[in-house]
Amino acid sequence: YYAKARDFSVNSGNDLDKFDQLIEEGGYTKRIATDITHETNVIAGLENPGQLINWVYKSEVEKYSVSEPFSEGNLFVIAIVT
Repeated sequence: YYAKARDFSVNSGNDLDKFDQLIEEGGYTKRIATDITHETNVIAGLENPGQLINWVYKSEVEKYSVSEPFSEGNLFVIAIVT
């Protein structure tokens, strides 16, 4: 499953339209979190959002950057910055 999640991340190519297309084709669940700050403690649907929040605020992350898969319990989370 990790390999499939990693392929999704790579194949999205930092492109929002491609990211959304891959979600639809794969039948995945899309969730939206808005107004994430360094002080954010809760993101709906995630038990431990710290790893995702830290990734969002890395210096090299720009608009439309796509994350590597994050392990979240029995799920993998892939984020895109909009």
